Amino acid sequence: MRNLWIDEARARQRRGQTFADEEAGLAVGAEGAQEAHVELGNVDRAMQQLPAEQREAVLLVMVEGYGYREAAEIIGCPVGTLNSRLVRGRDALLAELGGLQ
Repeated sequence: MRNLWIDEARARQRRGQTFADEEAGLAVGAEGAQEAHVELGNVDRAMQQLPAEQREAVLLVMVEGYGYREAAEIIGCPVGTLNSRLVRGRDALLAELGGLQ
């Protein structure tokens, strides 16, 4: 129970972190919004090509920022299974997005 509480506290802290200064956020969308929108669409299409299990693993770990153990608990699978799904999903995304550039 203690470990679950610690994991949740760490996850909450990680989700609350920002990666850019507030001033840098003011410039978001000012220039190049069209390119960012197109790239986001490309990523979304590539994500939709993934099998559901790989997509779920990629979203939880790479997008939502959960740790491997946390994501495995959410999905309900062993950490090794989550890791293999994540690696396969990430490789498929890189191959798909690499072909677009």
